[in-house]
Amino acid sequence: MYGRKVDGRLLSFGHEGILYRRSFVMYDRETRSLWIHTTGQAVKGELRGRSLEFLPSEIVPWQVWREQHPDTLVLDRGGQGGGFMGSFRMAEEGGEFGISVGSGNAVTLYPYELLAETGILHGPGEVVALDPESGVVRAYERGEESYTLGDDGRLHSGERSYDLLTGEGEGGTVLRRLPATAWLIERWEDFHPDGRIIEE
Repeated sequence: MYGRKVDGRLLSFGHEGILYRRSFVMYDRETRSLWIHTTGQAVKGELRGRSLEFLPSEIVPWQVWREQHPDTLVLDRGGQGGGFMGSFRMAEEGGEFGISVGSGNAVTLYPYELLAETGILHGPGEVVALDPESGVVRAYERGEESYTLGDDGRLHSGERSYDLLTGEGEGGTVLRRLPATAWLIERWEDFHPDGRIIEE
């Protein structure tokens, strides 16, 4: 998910109807620049070379979302789900997917299959954990800290512990959440040939 402001200008987007490296291409209606949806980068037009701000987002079971956000609103555009995009099946086809954290040249991929096996993985500056009950994945900035995933479903570092889903700890401390998104591994490698894949 991306913010749609560039240099203070609010952009609106549409689908260009073409693919680039098997990734959809968007256009903005204000400048007709073309943007790659998987990276948020403009590759043609007035805004070429610019990047949209990558925002934290998540794919969660509807029940989990409603428990956390009971007053949530849902965009209903009518019609039925499904369509030509198919279904997102990361939990069932985990070997094909990974969780990407970072941007630019500092991008790290955490294979979902490995994350499902260990529950928690450490990267160069972040910790990525999988909530065993909901299947929700979270990435947090960790600095030099190391974390474990306790039987209580919380992240632990020394004497401190944090709620895995919110990052909230004792005494009002809160872990800084990092944007993370699911990718097909082979497609991620196309866009980030110099990126790091965690293999621990």
